[in-house]
Amino acid sequence: MEVNNGVTFVDRLGSFGDAVALIVDDQVISYRQLEARVAAVAEQLGSGRLVAIAMASELDPLVAYLAALRARCPVIAVDADDTSQLKATVSHYDPDVVIARSERGWSLTEVRPGSAHELHPDLALLLSTSGSTSSPKMVRLSAGNLSANAASIADYLAITDDDRAITTLPLNYCYGLSVVHSHLHRGASLVLTGESVLDPSFWRDVEHWGVTSFAGVPHTFELLDRVDFASKRLPSLRTITQAGGRLPPDRVLRFADLAERDGWRLFVMYGQTEATARMAYVPPPDGDRHPDPRRLDADRPGGRHGGRNRRTDLPRPQRDARVRHIH
Repeated sequence: MEVNNGVTFVDRLGSFGDAVALIVDDQVISYRQLEARVAAVAEQLGSGRLVAIAMASELDPLVAYLAALRARCPVIAVDADDTSQLKATVSHYDPDVVIARSERGWSLTEVRPGSAHELHPDLALLLSTSGSTSSPKMVRLSAGNLSANAASIADYLAITDDDRAITTLPLNYCYGLSVVHSHLHRGASLVLTGESVLDPSFWRDVEHWGVTSFAGVPHTFELLDRVDFASKRLPSLRTITQAGGRLPPDRVLRFADLAERDGWRLFVMYGQTEATARMAYVPPPDGDRHPDPRRLDADRPGGRHGGRNRRTDLPRPQRDARVRHIH
């Protein structure tokens, strides 16, 4: 049985010292400062308790999330903007602690001392997914899952400590969380914002803070077309990633052309919540020839994909394409 030995990128936050970790509303927070905040909340939580957190791209819920992982308290992540989801989650799962917005800001409510639950020792995170049935369910992820996935994504995207991502996706969504995880894993930084790519202030932040990457689902790329992304000149931009559904091949090709023109990389990916997050990707040089990672052969230990994927009913992979798996 796997034991929760902690999430690597959470337990070593302090090792990055005075490097910038987060930028929130023009407030710059170093890894040393983030470590102190996380340690304080972790001490308040104690260990082995089920914690429900209403996640948002804000400082307090992110600190609470990292603190719960530090304290070995399994987290149920829900959308801070969906109060009905939070109420349903609290009613169904009966968490020991609830962290959510209140009239006075963010609050930590202890439902009871200790825990009412017998929690599996390797459980770290519960994320909701509709899967292929459109029926929401919780996916259970271990600390080892989170650590390994963050390390693999950081490796294949070649994230370094001078990278800086900006949040574009909900943090109760596995893809959005994986952006946070992979950047913290490398001592990189994040600009936390709830702004949309439609908002001029989003692009002002990208330019002002020297953002090097952002992530998008297919709808994000529709919005990028609406704001005439092709006309923007963003010298700090190095990487755009796409997952969360199939991006039409013509749009992949168009953005691949933009990437080549402007000197950044486009990674088209496929993922499942059950695999923590992004689990396969098309290397940028292949994006113009094979724009759908779901149709690619997978180079992985033990051989290649074969047969039909029962969960997503995908066609057989093409034999001449390359894809990389995130281990």
